[in-house]
Amino acid sequence: MPPKKRKSPSSPSSSLTSVATDLATDLPSLIKEVSSFKSELESDGSKQGSKKKKQKKQKPIKVGQGTGYGSAATSKSASSTLKKQAHLLTLQSTSDSRASSLFSSFSSLLISSPSSFDSITSDSLSVLKSFLSYYLINDSLIDVGSRKDLYLKILNVLSTLSDPILAGIFFKDGDDFIIRHLEKLGRQAEIFKRINGRGMEGGIDVIGDSKEKNEEYENDTESIINALALSLHISTTFKSLTEGIAASKTLGLIEGNSDKKINPGEEYVNTMQPLTFSTSVDLMKTHTFSKNPTSIVGSAQARLLRVSSEISTLTTSLPCFSGSSIFVRVDDGRIDLMRCLITGPENTPYDSGCFFFDVCLPPNYPREPPKVVFKNTGGGRVRFNPNLYKDGKVCLSLLGTWAGEPWNPKSSTIMQVLVSIQSLIFVEDPYFNEPGFQNNKANKNQSLKYNSQIRAATILYGMRDVLKNPEAGFRVVVENHFKLKNYEILKQLEEWGERAREGYDDGKKKTIKGYENLVADGGIVSTSEDVRKSIEEVKNLMKRNASPKAAQEVIEIGSAEKKPRGAIKKGEIICLDDSDDDDDDDEIEFCGATGRKKTIATTTNTTATSKKGSSVEDAIEL
Repeated sequence: MPPKKRKSPSSPSSSLTSVATDLATDLPSLIKEVSSFKSELESDGSKQGSKKKKQKKQKPIKVGQGTGYGSAATSKSASSTLKKQAHLLTLQSTSDSRASSLFSSFSSLLISSPSSFDSITSDSLSVLKSFLSYYLINDSLIDVGSRKDLYLKILNVLSTLSDPILAGIFFKDGDDFIIRHLEKLGRQAEIFKRINGRGMEGGIDVIGDSKEKNEEYENDTESIINALALSLHISTTFKSLTEGIAASKTLGLIEGNSDKKINPGEEYVNTMQPLTFSTSVDLMKTHTFSKNPTSIVGSAQARLLRVSSEISTLTTSLPCFSGSSIFVRVDDGRIDLMRCLITGPENTPYDSGCFFFDVCLPPNYPREPPKVVFKNTGGGRVRFNPNLYKDGKVCLSLLGTWAGEPWNPKSSTIMQVLVSIQSLIFVEDPYFNEPGFQNNKANKNQSLKYNSQIRAATILYGMRDVLKNPEAGFRVVVENHFKLKNYEILKQLEEWGERAREGYDDGKKKTIKGYENLVADGGIVSTSEDVRKSIEEVKNLMKRNASPKAAQEVIEIGSAEKKPRGAIKKGEIICLDDSDDDDDDDEIEFCGATGRKKTIATTTNTTATSKKGSSVEDAIEL
C-alpha cells in the first residue's frame, strides 16, 4: 500500500518537521522489507550452492539423445529466483523513490526558508541524521551509481546544509559521522574516476559494446556511468560541507571535542585509517611482477569494471585496528600491480611485525585468482609459516595453492585474499597449519619451539629490516606504526626476550647456522643472546624513528616527496623524545610553524597520547 499523503502545514518549520515525520514513518518498513527479501534471496543462493556440491558427489546420470541437460525442477527453481529478483528490484525502487521524494522536499524547504531550520525539533534532526547516515554507509559505488536519483537528492540536502548557519544547527553536537562517510565515498569516487578514465583513454568504450561479453557486468554499464557522473558532485559536496562546518566552528556554533579523551587504540585508528590505501609512483620499480606485460589499459570491459569496483571498495574498507591492519598501495601507472602490508595480529609470533606481499591481477582476472608473493623472506632464507615459503610462494585455497574453498570468479575478491592471509596464516600457533599436525597434541612442544623461531624471524625481518628500509610507498605507515605502538612493542620485545631465555634454548652458543635444523623449517634458530641483540637493534631503530631531530631533518609526504628541515609546517608531526636525560619522564614535542620545538605534554613509560588524537592543533593553542 502506498503511504498516505499528508496535508502540508502552513509554516515552513512545521513542514520540515512533517517531512522528518514522514521519513520516520514510511522508510523503516520499506527498508526492512528490502533487507528481508535480500536475505531470503541470499539464503536461496546458499541452498542452491549446497545442492550442487551434493550432486557432484553422486554418480553422473546418463542423458539420452535429444534430452536437455536441464530438468523441470531446475527450470522451476531458476524461474522462481528470477521472479524474486524482479520483486526485489521493485521493492528497492519503491523505497528509493519515497526516500528521494522526502529528501527533495527537505532540501527545497531549506532553500526557500532557511530560517525555519532554527525551529526544527531535535527529534526531527535526529531522524534526518539517521537516514542520511544509513544511505552514506553504502561502500559500493556501483550500487550508488545504480541508485543515482536517490543519491543526488541526498547530496543536494548536504549541499544545502553547507551554509554555516544551517551546518551550525545540524552538526551542533560535533558528531562527524556523516562527514567521515561522505569523505570515504569521495575517496572511492576519485579512485573509480581515475581508473575508468585511464581505461577509456586506453581505448575502452565503457558505454559501447565489448568483444568480451560477461553477463555479470552487462547490467553494470549504466551504473558505472552514473557513478562517474556522481563523483564530481560527491567531491564538490564534501568540500562545501567541510568549509561550512569549519565556518560554523569559527562562529562558535558547533561544539568542540576538547574534552573527549581517546585511548591509544583509537589514536592508532584515527592516524592510520587515512593511510590504508593510496597510489604509488615508485611501486613498479621494485615490484615482483613489474616485467609482466599485463595492464588494465586495453583490457576488456568486464575486467575493467571488476577491477575498478574492487579497488574503489579497498579505498575505504580495509581493516584498520591497532591489533592488526592491512594497507594497500596500487601502482599509479598500472593498477593491476599492488603491494600490501599486513601488520602481525596481536598475541601471535607475528605480533606488530610488518609483512609485505606483491599482488598481480592476471590478464583473465577475475576468472583466474590474483598472483601473490610474500616479500619478507630474508633473501630466500626464511619460511615464516607452513603457508609462506622461502621463495615467496603463498599457499591459500583462494589462490589455488592450498586445499579448501577455491577461488570463485563471481564472489571472491582481492579483499577476501588479504583478510584470509591476515586471519588464517598469521595465527597464534602457525605450526598447526602444517597438514597432519593440527590434531596431534603431542606436537605442542614442537609448536612452542616453532613459535620461538618465528618470533626471532619477526624481530629481524618484520621489524629491523622494515625500520631500516621501508618498502616503497609505506615509509609513513611504518614510521607511524612503530611510533603509535611504541610502548606496546617495547613491552612485547621484553616479553619475547624473556621467553627466549626461559624457553627451549639453553642459551649456549650454537655451532649450527641459524637457518638449519629448524622445527618444520620455520623461522630462525637463535640463542637467547642472539634474540637480545636483535631486540636491542630494533629498540635503537625505534628510538631513532621517534626522535624529533630525525623527524625534523626529513618528513616524508606520501610515498616519495621529502621536505628539508626548514619546510616543516605547523601541525605536521608529533615527536616522542625518549632521549637519555635526567628525568624519567618523556616529552612529546611539537614542531611548530617555525620549526621550533614546543613541549606540549609529558608522559611516562614512553607512551604518547594527546587529548584529542593525532592532530597537534587539537591539543595545543598556537
